[in-house]
Amino acid sequence: MRQDGFTLLQLLLVTGLIGLLVQLAAPGFRQLLVNQQRQVVAFELASGLRSARAQAILQQQDVLVQAIDDDWGLGWWMIVDSSGKGVEDPNNRVLLERRLSGAVPVVGNTRLLTRARFIAQGWPAYTGTGPGNGTLHICEQGAAVSHWRVVMANSGRIRTESGARAEQRCEPDEKLGGSAPSHTDYR
Repeated sequence: MRQDGFTLLQLLLVTGLIGLLVQLAAPGFRQLLVNQQRQVVAFELASGLRSARAQAILQQQDVLVQAIDDDWGLGWWMIVDSSGKGVEDPNNRVLLERRLSGAVPVVGNTRLLTRARFIAQGWPAYTGTGPGNGTLHICEQGAAVSHWRVVMANSGRIRTESGARAEQRCEPDEKLGGSAPSHTDYR
């Protein structure tokens, strides 16, 4: 009597090979997901800043984009800053609140440390800094590497840049347990 099928040994061997292949592929897949998260954060920040600039022009008032708890990685508020006091004035209208998980560290240079302000003409209004672009760095967790950058030119134009680049601002802060403080796209 002839039986067609697989032996127990054949099934165990195939199952073992599949398990081995999954173990080999998992780190690469995990890195792909982390890279995708960084890209999404960069595009959302760029979109938020572009929207704030457009709102400032449309409403002919200052619009402020403020990092939640002074940490861009946690998200931001977009506020019509009628009083000039930003988030401290409860009468300022919140246009948008965008919350992020904080899983992707984002740090700004001195121009975009915790906020970005656009005046009615759509230009950025910087306080206490010299000439130059404002940059938000989307960092690698636990390393001094910026993978994406959201750059705001003096004209108010926003662009994104990609590519791993050493960035001291992304350096992990040992006092905080080792976490970081808190492609060019011309749209």
